[in-house]
Amino acid sequence: MSVAGRTAFITGAGSGIGKALANKLLSEGAHTIVAVDHSSKTLFLAVDQFTSNFPKATIISIVADVTKPDNLSAAFEKAKKSNSPPISIVVNNAGTAIEHGNLWRNNVELNLVAPILSSQMGLSVFKENPETGGVIVNVASMAGLAPVSF
Repeated sequence: MSVAGRTAFITGAGSGIGKALANKLLSEGAHTIVAVDHSSKTLFLAVDQFTSNFPKATIISIVADVTKPDNLSAAFEKAKKSNSPPISIVVNNAGTAIEHGNLWRNNVELNLVAPILSSQMGLSVFKENPETGGVIVNVASMAGLAPVSF
């Protein structure tokens, strides 16, 4: 599948793998990146880099906590209301590996529940625009393959 002219919705786009994926998709000709991150500071730095390196691309930056369904839904709605092509790539990249205290609930919300909800919302957009099709990419850590003690 060519990414040229497509719109990608990427969680955790402000740094690390999410930022690298956004750069790669833009270098391959993606029309729009919907960059979602919980950190306004890292997101805005990343967006500045995207717009400098790819001035013809459209970058939509959204500060959101994807563990909150209302935030995630609002991010998809903002993207849908833009003048960009419909979302046809969803990258569920936001994640964490906090391994202490009672933060395990946050791990489950961010690493499991948020990607499920994001995938459902992405599928809804794909169904509204069957001519563009769609791809969902779920990014996971090695902790999904090997036991990790907490």
